[in-house]
Amino acid sequence: MTKGRRIIGFGGSLALAPLIFASVFSAIAATSATVMAAPVKMTSLPTTANALIFLAPLVKNGIVLQNLDSSLAPYLTVTVTNATGQLLETYTAQGSRSSQLMVSRAEYHVVGHGMAAGDDIIVSLNGMTKGTVNLPSLVLGTFVVAFPHPRSVAIQFAIRNNPVVRSRELRLEGDSATQVAAVLETEFGLSALNAAGLLAEQQYSAPHVGQALNAVYHESATQTASILTQLQYSADQVALALQSVYQEDAQETADILQQIGDTASQVGGALKNVYNEGAQATAAILQQATYTVDEVAGVLQSGFNQTAQETADILQQIGDTASQVAGALQAAYNESAQAAADIMQSLGYSVNTIASTLQSVYSQSAQDVSNILQSLGYSASQVTTVLSNVFSLSQQTIGGILKSAGYTASEISNGIKSVFGSVGSWFKILF
Repeated sequence: MTKGRRIIGFGGSLALAPLIFASVFSAIAATSATVMAAPVKMTSLPTTANALIFLAPLVKNGIVLQNLDSSLAPYLTVTVTNATGQLLETYTAQGSRSSQLMVSRAEYHVVGHGMAAGDDIIVSLNGMTKGTVNLPSLVLGTFVVAFPHPRSVAIQFAIRNNPVVRSRELRLEGDSATQVAAVLETEFGLSALNAAGLLAEQQYSAPHVGQALNAVYHESATQTASILTQLQYSADQVALALQSVYQEDAQETADILQQIGDTASQVGGALKNVYNEGAQATAAILQQATYTVDEVAGVLQSGFNQTAQETADILQQIGDTASQVAGALQAAYNESAQAAADIMQSLGYSVNTIASTLQSVYSQSAQDVSNILQSLGYSASQVTTVLSNVFSLSQQTIGGILKSAGYTASEISNGIKSVFGSVGSWFKILF
């Protein structure tokens, strides 16, 4: 449960130490995907910059302190290292009297023993390891001692109310992503994207972040998918959130992932891994989600280890045309015209369809097509019909092509007669 917070505001002449801090996690880059509905603009996430304030006697420059957080003692660690990085002291709220971190009036303090020039004071929030969660400690800031001579000194500091600090504290306390998001929204006014970003930094899962976006910010399934994708959750993780939080079925999830710019490969993987869809079902869903036949074929090849024959069979069954199937065989499998024709024949495409596809997809000439059809066992009559119907050639030209393809004079004569009714005088010259 989220606990009550003590936020203390008061005036005073206290000091701010020089502090340079970058977020413990890398800044999350915006994806290049174009979001078709409810686009979300990626911005820099909140950091802990200026949260930590070292106080006198370490620093002397005055500053008015407001909105201080006094609830962090159980989760803070103060360490002191020398100039070579050797650990000298560790202070926690649970430490012994000489190494105990204490808090009063929102000021945290310990006693540093024998502090010398070059010693480094490091204040950090604890990390955690639990199951798949492995959070490193969160460094809030450091201070380098510049005393000319070693001496004991009070190390005093305060911590401003900060959303990054709060999200880590609540994570350590065991709060759910939804509980943390509610605090980030009500106490800090964070947007859905920024709140989700901090939840991601605290290693909440995509379904848990999705639940928080739904419950606290009332984001739609598409908006949540867009945010999770921008925060670099995988397509599988986003799909799992859509399934568990929004009860989206496989087709609905595929449509959303396509809409926010995921590739066919990413969507196909999510359909396989999250929804346990098979190769043909995935192909049909991807087709419905308006991925190209070439993209679908690529998914069948790389995601489901389908052979060219198996992919062509699936594409035919889901309604793709012969030209689309052949184009996919060429694009995804680098199949030759001969191999594509062989596959198309096995799938029951007509000789005319095979011929026109070889012409349009593979740019095969009439002679090339005839050679391929002859090798596949088509008769001279069938090839003559193709050359007349598909290529609009004269019988004399057809005769020469058939001869070059390896048909006998008798086969050519019969083929020409079956299509044209008779054979012209050119036949005697040809043979």
